[in-house]
Amino acid sequence: MPMQPTDLVDRIRRILLKIWDPLNVGDNANLRDEYDSYIPQIVSMIIDQGTVDDLKGLLSEIRTKNICVQPEPKRDEAAAIELNRLLSRET
Repeated sequence: MPMQPTDLVDRIRRILLKIWDPLNVGDNANLRDEYDSYIPQIVSMIIDQGTVDDLKGLLSEIRTKNICVQPEPKRDEAAAIELNRLLSRET
């Protein structure tokens, strides 16, 4: 049974908050939607056959250019791997 869109968004949100989390807001319930604006880009990249490296690059660019924090390649890669695993099952 395919995952519902709201379930998919919730799972992506959890990955972004628990693994990627450049602003360290993961434990703050009031900031749960902090990274939601990036979810459509992530889903689109996977649907367009983006690789883990593509996702890592996107997350790195968001981290350093959009959010303006220091690079953390290991966290970007870990999140990219989990996002790819999650979304590859859904496409």
